[in-house]
Amino acid sequence: MIDLDIAALIKQHLAGGASVQESLGRLTESDPDLAPIAQILMQREEQLRSELAEEERDDLQEQELADRRMRAAALREHLDGITAEVDALRARLADAADALGACRICFGDDRGCPWCGGRGRPGFMPPDPDGFDRLVLPALRLHVRLRGRRTTGQAAGATRERSAS
Repeated sequence: MIDLDIAALIKQHLAGGASVQESLGRLTESDPDLAPIAQILMQREEQLRSELAEEERDDLQEQELADRRMRAAALREHLDGITAEVDALRARLADAADALGACRICFGDDRGCPWCGGRGRPGFMPPDPDGFDRLVLPALRLHVRLRGRRTTGQAAGATRERSAS
């Protein structure tokens, strides 16, 4: 009869019925001599559940760590890109400052500048000839050409006004 009870309890448990602890509790009710074995089995069940829960926590922590590493790598990559962009902009700004004869650090806008003391506006020192030819001269030529058109247009308008009078 004990064998039938054990078999029935195992079938019930495997079918998703009672928990292991409930099944072992019923088994010890039907045969008190099995109580020490049931106690050992319950302790083992609890130990296995605890180990499983710990492994699940470890898995979650490993996944969180992997996610953090991925985010950190993405942030590092983004920072590297921004750093490269800032370096390129600083180099362009230094080229423009040299072409204009201005302070490379502050363009003359910072009285606390260790290099120029706020006096390094464009024209503070002789411009770099190559930089001036490359950066400033094309803009200056266009400016003169456009200004000449305005001046010519204004002069023609003034001539028309004088001839109408």
